[in-house]
Order: sequence, then C-alpha cells, then structure tokens
Amino acid sequence: MMSVMEYTSAYWAVYSNNYSSAAAFNFGRNAEVQFAKGFYLTVAANYLAANHDFTRTEAFFSTGNYETYSFSKKFNTFNIQLDLAADLYKK
Repeated sequence: MMSVMEYTSAYWAVYSNNYSSAAAFNFGRNAEVQFAKGFYLTVAANYLAANHDFTRTEAFFSTGNYETYSFSKKFNTFNIQLDLAADLYKK
C-alpha cells in the first residue's frame, strides 16, 4: 500500500490505497577475479522487470473531487555492483 501527497501551485491531491500485483523477471550474472593472495574483485549485474497493475487507487483533491481508478506501470531496473572481498580464513 502506498500513500502520496502531491502539491502544485493551484491545488493539492492525495493518492492512497494503491494495491499492486505483478509477475517479475530477474536475470543476473556474477564474476570473481583473484588479484592477490586472499583478495578478490567481484562484479555482479542484475536486471529486474515487472508490470504492476494498480487497482482501487483513490485520489482526493483539494477541489473536493474524489476518483477511483486502476492503471498499469512497468518497472525496469539494471544494477551493476563492484565489490572488493578478502578471505580472512587462510587455509
């Protein structure tokens, strides 16, 4: 559930009760390179995609109007992560 308060120069609006359900797709790859004894450089890349369907969205406006509606929103994100790792347990 999400609540948002929006201000503009002419009026304000409050959106609440946004319910969403979605099937998501996630794909990722990792790589690790040892550059010194016990030290590693790791890189990971991930892609996440989902198409959310928001239902029963309520909007209250300062003008006194009230609306209920539904809409869809696509979410896509691509993340790259670079890490430095150390093996503290020497064998």
